[in-house]
Amino acid sequence: MPRFRRLAEGKNPAEIKIKTKPVEIKRTGVLATQISRLQKAAESMRKKEMKEMQQRLKQGKPITASIKRLKQIDEKLNYLTESRIEQTKTRLERDPKFTTFYNDPRFAEMARTRLVHPANHSIAMVDIDFFKKVNDKYGHGIGDKILRIYSEAFQGICRKYKGFAGRHGGEEIGVYLPLRRNETTEVLHEVSVEIEKKFTADPELVRKMKKSPTFSAGISTVEGKGDYGRMMDHADVLLYVSKDKGRNRMTTHFSRKNTTIKIKP
Repeated sequence: MPRFRRLAEGKNPAEIKIKTKPVEIKRTGVLATQISRLQKAAESMRKKEMKEMQQRLKQGKPITASIKRLKQIDEKLNYLTESRIEQTKTRLERDPKFTTFYNDPRFAEMARTRLVHPANHSIAMVDIDFFKKVNDKYGHGIGDKILRIYSEAFQGICRKYKGFAGRHGGEEIGVYLPLRRNETTEVLHEVSVEIEKKFTADPELVRKMKKSPTFSAGISTVEGKGDYGRMMDHADVLLYVSKDKGRNRMTTHFSRKNTTIKIKP
């Protein structure tokens, strides 16, 4: 006798279980609650379907369609559970406060993965100019708005060029782009324009600050495979060259010489 027919006759209803794959990450409170709700909903649907199967058996009717629907309930539960887990993983990889930025460990992992392949690679270290003064003068609420504008501008523009950005700590931002040196400077100019657009679209920021904060950057580039640690260190050194030369600048290195360019007029 088929397994589902035995179940439908009530001989072993305890065998009816939700077929979910093992959760690979630690469940947060929200994730555990979401999965529990999905399981309860699926169990309710199963019980209803089992009752209908038993009635059809008593009436001598086929139960093929019911068996198919039970399998579909399992498949849908698995899909929804995996989707919730993936969404939670993505959130954990993002900066907890500014969700468009990757956090530092995830940024490093993604950059290292790219750098093992021979290609054009650029890593930039970016620092928001005088950001501490922004927090001190206007408060952390305004500072948080500025960081969100920066995160949206950097991540949005970088994605256009198959790159990404992460918050390196405080007001420092790490940027990876699969581009040459000159192309990377053009992208950072584009980011600066986008920041200005977002800033002027916020009446509160315009009223209180008048002008959007600028940023300084150091850009390390390589053709071929790259070493993440060395490139980050190099970009950090070039960032401080930009700061020493007056901020609102980006510095690159080519043919044993540093070149510093002003970002915003």
